[in-house]
Amino acid sequence: MSKQGKVSLNLTKKEARARIMSKIGNACNFKYPGGSHPQGHLRDRVALYSSNYDGVDYWDVVDLLEFPPPERHRYWMRISYYRVTERLQWAGQFSITELSTS
Repeated sequence: MSKQGKVSLNLTKKEARARIMSKIGNACNFKYPGGSHPQGHLRDRVALYSSNYDGVDYWDVVDLLEFPPPERHRYWMRISYYRVTERLQWAGQFSITELSTS
């Protein structure tokens, strides 16, 4: 990373965070073990710059996912990350996802 705060893609940290946060409101799919595939959306997100490893920038995200009825549980939290190389890449194919009780 340069002294100007640039990350890969020639984005500043502020620009990279804005692109990651712009996903709020987008549709999301969730695959339960056993085959169920409920459709929901990304209701909210926290994004934190993590590190640069071998020229790749990593951003950690904590997401609040919302699934409409008839899903048994409406809200879920997902903890995952993005990689920023020549593009912004969702890298959390196997994310930690927990039921949110609130």
